[in-house]
Amino acid sequence: MARSALAAAVLDRYEVTLDQAAVIAEFDDRTDAGTVAVKVLTVTAAKEPAQFEHVAQKLRDERADAALLADTIRELADQGIELVDPDQPGAARQISGLRPDAESPSGVELTADAHGGCPGRAASVEIRRGWDREPQLRVVHWCTDPDTHRHAARWTQVAVGGPGGTSAAGMSEEDKAQRRLVMANNREWDSATTVRRQWLRTFLSRKTLPRDALVFIAVTLGRGGHDLRRAMEPDGRVYTGRPNPIAEAARAVSPQRATQLALAVLLGAAEDACNRQTWRSPEAGHRAYFTALRDWGHPLAPVEHLVLPDDEQPGDDSQADADSTGGTGADPDTGDRTGDDEHGGAAPADQEQTRWAHRCGGRCSAHASGARRSCGPAYSVGSSRPVTSSRRTG
Repeated sequence: MARSALAAAVLDRYEVTLDQAAVIAEFDDRTDAGTVAVKVLTVTAAKEPAQFEHVAQKLRDERADAALLADTIRELADQGIELVDPDQPGAARQISGLRPDAESPSGVELTADAHGGCPGRAASVEIRRGWDREPQLRVVHWCTDPDTHRHAARWTQVAVGGPGGTSAAGMSEEDKAQRRLVMANNREWDSATTVRRQWLRTFLSRKTLPRDALVFIAVTLGRGGHDLRRAMEPDGRVYTGRPNPIAEAARAVSPQRATQLALAVLLGAAEDACNRQTWRSPEAGHRAYFTALRDWGHPLAPVEHLVLPDDEQPGDDSQADADSTGGTGADPDTGDRTGDDEHGGAAPADQEQTRWAHRCGGRCSAHASGARRSCGPAYSVGSSRPVTSSRRTG
């Protein structure tokens, strides 16, 4: 921190902790982006200190993504490939929805290699995160003007820009706004997951557990939900060690430590069941999990507040158990669960809009104070502006 004049100035002028000042110093890299980050962190530390770690992690993720994108964008520019904004593609179309020309058989895909000599070749670049939270770079190839360059829709029965074309072309402005909101909230969920898992590590290393920890354990075991059973299966993703490290650790411990290990098993199962779909379509187990985390002191990010029940949603016991859905599959390309993609997933649009319309993400005074009453105006998580939609329900 001593190497950062900005951090020292912030510490001298504002009521921030040494830990917060050290994080501010981390972003003082003498770039424009670093200066903006320092300002955002300073305001957050002064006005919303509970959100400081979430904001810092989001800024770290954005910085890492920008660095990862920069090299690829530079390589594309060196090759003379134009960049396309997927949200504003204009006449451009993804080549995966095109065939080389009208004479090619229906269904033949225009590949990147075959498109290499086209004057309209272009690309877009995006960052995705799978189960391991590591950033994965994805390059999508486009043609800036397929009509001029004599390409045709990949399928004869589908017009360019329809289902066989790109996800953004042909969308209404409302659909585009909702797509951007989903993408923004998904990114916030990724950052919040990093903070939440670090908080869990610290929480489970405490010597003293919350007084209601045994109640949570009993209720969770009594419910025996799908997420817990899946985690405990022999081929589950969570407890696959042979011998199981938790079982080995519990052989000679105090009753209090044994309670802590039991709680770790259940929290691990609940955490493993969370993904980008959770904020849009939370189930009973998700709500119980995030309610417990909030009550135990975890400062929920705005997007995590969308998981909690409120007066517009019945309590946990009235929600259908995850068994009724049969769980969710996984996308082999991204590691995300089926329907959990950046561009909207498979959750019904009205259901998603209901969640945005009735939940402020913790930004209003009603929810920030933990009150379970209506919060009035509807705000999206990705911005501070009210949600507007002709499909608001309830």
